[in-house]
Amino acid sequence: MAFLPRPASPKGFLADLKGVFFSRHRHGLLFAAASIVTTIVIALLFLGDFKHEKPWKRDVQYVESWEAERSDAIIKAQQKIDQAKRDLAEGEREIKRIEQRDQYKKLQKEMQSVGIGRAD
Repeated sequence: MAFLPRPASPKGFLADLKGVFFSRHRHGLLFAAASIVTTIVIALLFLGDFKHEKPWKRDVQYVESWEAERSDAIIKAQQKIDQAKRDLAEGEREIKRIEQRDQYKKLQKEMQSVGIGRAD
């Protein structure tokens, strides 16, 4: 008892294919074509998705190393230095925020002058 069929020839394949396509109704062929196109589209979408890899981004976090026996005076001095740096950075962020807000106000005035936007 053979479980697998004997190897088919191209002539046999074409004869079977011709028999399938010409013995069917038109709507059957349309659904077969639609299913083949859908399968190909899904396969192409999967293949296209693999081409867009996100580059690996290194995320290194540095931690300061402190002596275990440092005094409170050293800690407070470092905190003052760190607070000064944070205040400076916050001031720079505030300046950038104000500059950006002014740019948006200027843009809003220009848009209102041509009739776009609402007048406050």
